[in-house]
Amino acid sequence: LGDRFPPMERLPSTDALLARVVRVGAVLGLEVGAVATGGASDANAIATLGVPVLDGLGPIGGGMHAPDEHVDLATLPDRVALLAGAILELTGPG
Repeated sequence: LGDRFPPMERLPSTDALLARVVRVGAVLGLEVGAVATGGASDANAIATLGVPVLDGLGPIGGGMHAPDEHVDLATLPDRVALLAGAILELTGPG
């Protein structure tokens, strides 16, 4: 992936964004935290611009880009609630 997807750097502004989403998760009874996975996404490129960005807020699954790729459907309601709560947290009065 080389230069196309540089490592996603951990920025103070991203840590602040994550803290807000962690609080939303706590309200919903969900554990949210940062992990390093070694994957690549557009978030890697966005982070190099100094823009706070989070990745991996979607449903839980596995087998990425392989014949056994799957989504755990039971995780969809919680993950949608987390995303909706994060949007409200970030766009609401505050």
